[in-house]
Amino acid sequence: MRRSAVAVLAALAAGLTLSPAHASGIGSCPAVVIVGARGTDQNKDTDQYFGPQQYVPDGAVSNGYEGPNLTGLFRLAESRNPTTMEDVYVLSLDEEQYPATMGVPTVAETGEEISTLELFKRVGVILHQAPLGDLIQSAALKFQDSLETGQRMAPQVVDNFEASTGCAPRYITAGYSQGAIIGTGLEDHLAAKGRLVGGVYMGNPLARPNVKDTVGTPARGGGLLEAVPTNYLPSGASSAKHLDYCLRGDFVCDLTVASTVDAINTRMKVHGSYFQGEASADDARVADELAGWIKEAKAY
Repeated sequence: MRRSAVAVLAALAAGLTLSPAHASGIGSCPAVVIVGARGTDQNKDTDQYFGPQQYVPDGAVSNGYEGPNLTGLFRLAESRNPTTMEDVYVLSLDEEQYPATMGVPTVAETGEEISTLELFKRVGVILHQAPLGDLIQSAALKFQDSLETGQRMAPQVVDNFEASTGCAPRYITAGYSQGAIIGTGLEDHLAAKGRLVGGVYMGNPLARPNVKDTVGTPARGGGLLEAVPTNYLPSGASSAKHLDYCLRGDFVCDLTVASTVDAINTRMKVHGSYFQGEASADDARVADELAGWIKEAKAY
């Protein structure tokens, strides 16, 4: 009788033992993990961090470092295609894993539109405080450090996730602005695991001109880093699907004189508008395509 009681207690204890995934706080292993990399300065000190996000009831909660634009994409994908974000975990790189900084002085507040005359006045004040060469060098060094940290840490974040949870999901990379570079750089690591679905990017500085499949009808489509030799930049995995979204007039991925002047005057209003406010037809197209990728990955 005593032996039977011990056996029952042992069975109960075994049943109460948490799996590594449950112990890590994500519940059961997700079918799909989206690795999210936010845009430049979408951090706590710029009031662009809005806390942990949950995309479906009872779903796993992200750390919130996907930033507002990627959050908007995931929420739109779920609202247009219900259950898309079920069995999906958003694994976003935090400020230690990827600083997402650049160090460019603020000329206008978010959404503020200023005249060209006011623009030159404000730039004059900034240049009076520090020489242009020093500003450029400081911004370049911070940007380089941010990219190097993100590209070094992103594979470790994925490997640590798998080691701590015991999970082996399918992966999608998602990046906005500077984060698109981090996501692109992570693709080969995920492809080597044999579980990369694809990468979805918006406002991508790696964008090349006149790419027909780009969503958003940019005027030319060349990004800020277009002039950098390709051997210095990540190219992504050739075996993966890719979806690039570039709004016309977004100087980060559609670099022209007009888009640059507009970005300065409006503090990059176009660049910041992806999946913000009422969804556009292009927003919907990207959200639906992402939902299709997720559906296929779940059925894999």
